[in-house]
Amino acid sequence: MRIILHAGVKCTDEEKLLNSLRSNRKLLREHGVSVPDPRNYRVILRETMNKLPQKAPSQEARDILIDIFLDGEDDTVETVFLSNAFFFGIPREAVGNDQFYPKALTNLSKFLSLFGAENVLLCYAIRNPATFLPNLFEASNVQDFSGILNGSNPGALRWSELALRFRRAFPELPILMWCNEDTPFLWPEILRLMTNVDTSVAMSGEYDLFKDIMPELAYKKFLEYIKAHPKIGVRQKRQVMVAFAEKFALSDVLIEELNAPNWTEELVARMTEFYDKDVELLKTLPKAQILLP
Repeated sequence: MRIILHAGVKCTDEEKLLNSLRSNRKLLREHGVSVPDPRNYRVILRETMNKLPQKAPSQEARDILIDIFLDGEDDTVETVFLSNAFFFGIPREAVGNDQFYPKALTNLSKFLSLFGAENVLLCYAIRNPATFLPNLFEASNVQDFSGILNGSNPGALRWSELALRFRRAFPELPILMWCNEDTPFLWPEILRLMTNVDTSVAMSGEYDLFKDIMPELAYKKFLEYIKAHPKIGVRQKRQVMVAFAEKFALSDVLIEELNAPNWTEELVARMTEFYDKDVELLKTLPKAQILLP
């Protein structure tokens, strides 16, 4: 059985991927994909991981967990989708030692000891640290921004460092990433990569994130264009979405106010430049894929 672990991260899609896939549950079951209710697995998975011994658990223990996750679904399930934006850590643990999620490898190691790296696809979104850190602060219960940084230098944070930790520990683990800034344009492809549903099959909510950044009239025109051109490929569809966004996208949605001390325009520009270079580095990571428009 294949397991897709969507590990967030916090302040990226905010459960929209989980909700979109669950809204397509009937279609996905026809394709052998189960999207369990997170109440079936988040607590028991965390408790099980916390109690893990040094050696890997038995196959019987794994099967029992899967049965609990599926909650009575039949044996035709081939892929199980699990999602938790806090899998790598809660907001106040997201940064430390000039790293993103310094404890992430511990959690991932426990998960893979349960299910095996050969059976798991790890996927998560990344985000420009210049916007990620202020949003993380807003989403946390820490009282001061320094409680998010934990002594780290914001300019030293690299998502590639996190991915390289995963790659060194688990050379054969497939990893799929995407940039949160690009998600509205990648959403149809992301949904299908999670499920193996062909592009010829319509899925509920595949343009929901694109809809969020577009005026109502422009979005209707986009849908009319897609309906009039049913055979265009994924790449061409993305180009159409980008063209519509460049012309019509809501500026108040695309521009964020960043609430962080000393977050100057110069600092944001410098961190954004580092982020762009980091994305280029991620493209070279073995056995990993980063989706780009």
